[in-house]
Amino acid sequence: MSDVAAESGTGCVNPHESGNALYPAYGTVDVAVRRKGNEVVLEVCDKGPGIPEDERAQVLERFYRGSNQNIPGSGLGLSIVQRIAERHGAHLVLDSGPEGKGLLAQVRFHPVGTAGLQSVVL
Repeated sequence: MSDVAAESGTGCVNPHESGNALYPAYGTVDVAVRRKGNEVVLEVCDKGPGIPEDERAQVLERFYRGSNQNIPGSGLGLSIVQRIAERHGAHLVLDSGPEGKGLLAQVRFHPVGTAGLQSVVL
């Protein structure tokens, strides 16, 4: 993940809002900030079980926990992320991680004047 390093210098992950992405059984979590075209993209990628493609829209609903009920949680994490992104004129994109393993969550921030796009599920 070497495209662009965040220029702000420091980063912080709130474990209450990062949810299962930081669940220790899944090993590493990669966080990056990149510039893609005219967007700035915050990426969080884990090596956990991922989210099946047919559940990605549903996991954005509050309290939806998905088919993997073995993982602790309340089903609020991605719903909160989506709403925060929308308040900042960004949108949330969920996809599989590298090689189809884990989850890649991207918050895509648009240039001024193009805000208001909805979340996209791939």
